[in-house]
Amino acid sequence: MAFAVASAGSGCRFGNRVEFAPDPDQTSGYYGMTPVELQFCHTTTTTTCRRTQTQAVPGFLANRLTHPIALIMTDLGAGEAQLINPFNVNYGLPALVNISTGQVNFEGMRIPEWAAAFSYTDVDAESPCASKMLITLSAQITSARAGEAASGVRLRGSLGGNADVVTIFSGGECAQDLARAEACYLDSTACPPGARDEVVSMFGPWVESGVIAPEAISETASLSYLALYE
Repeated sequence: MAFAVASAGSGCRFGNRVEFAPDPDQTSGYYGMTPVELQFCHTTTTTTCRRTQTQAVPGFLANRLTHPIALIMTDLGAGEAQLINPFNVNYGLPALVNISTGQVNFEGMRIPEWAAAFSYTDVDAESPCASKMLITLSAQITSARAGEAASGVRLRGSLGGNADVVTIFSGGECAQDLARAEACYLDSTACPPGARDEVVSMFGPWVESGVIAPEAISETASLSYLALYE
């Protein structure tokens, strides 16, 4: 599925001739954005990292930074834009674009699904376990791939750079919650209803990459991954 990224121009009539003003938006369009490097890191009291196959980009980024990707300017003057998955427009990221330099940036925070679906923390606990996901994107628009076709659309250029996603666990109850998450990962019968998928989604990519063993889930202070795109 694709969606339009065209904007309408305004025209002036001179006799029998209509002349259109140049489209002020020379940025919106489809861009190539292919992951070329991926690194997973797991932090306890120390940090361990490992590079892995780019096909293993976790769902949060894989669903939002696609090839091709649609960059839609929503406010040219302010440089505000949306990066949209053209195959599923429900996925995207807001971004700030420097029109003159082509720099594209995003910094944001969200609460991972794991936090809501799998937390045994007592709501009255003095220091409940809280997890938050920090997302940073720093990319550059270039003319590379301009004119190429990808998934039935014509590319305006390429969007290269890196995206960093860090999930931090903090709070006095985290040891208890993470121990239960570890037990759930190792044995599905130890999971509360509906929690198994969220636990595997949260920790699975790090286990599958070999950066941690399932038995180390309970020691987690943070999980992160860095994807490089071109």
